[in-house]
Amino acid sequence: MLESLISQMGISEGASLPPVERWNPPLSGVMDMQVRKDGTWWHEGGEIKRQALVRLFASILKEEEGEFYLVTPVEKWQIEVEDCPLHVLLVEKSDGDIAAVLSNGQEVILGRGVELEFSELDGEVLPLLKLASGLTARFKRSSYYSLVEYIEFRNDGVPVICSSGTSFVIPLDEN
Repeated sequence: MLESLISQMGISEGASLPPVERWNPPLSGVMDMQVRKDGTWWHEGGEIKRQALVRLFASILKEEEGEFYLVTPVEKWQIEVEDCPLHVLLVEKSDGDIAAVLSNGQEVILGRGVELEFSELDGEVLPLLKLASGLTARFKRSSYYSLVEYIEFRNDGVPVICSSGTSFVIPLDEN
């Protein structure tokens, strides 16, 4: 199923991301580009609607000391990110692994260098993925609902998400 959805989104299976961690050009400047907390990308006041272009930009993102950049081997442009630079678009569980497809086209497996964490956004505690690259990916509403389907309860009643032999505790709202 996940492969079908990836195909429908126009993401080539097995596609690798550019090696942005090896690219260290000098700062070219600040670009009027913003990744909003809802996952939309904006350039010079207008929303970028072409998903292929959004995936391209998301694939060349790099974070350094809390700032975000679009990088190539020869250019580095600072951009603004309101919350998380990436977003989780799809989630599926198979054979004990939870796979997630990110807005940059990357497919990751929770528990394999990818941690599930929770942080506050607009007064709500919401899940995000902390990636090995140091970037974070916030769950979109639909992917969050998919993730909730995989909650299990330990013997002590604590809710967890399990993937690749790792259990991630789900924080409870005490209100």
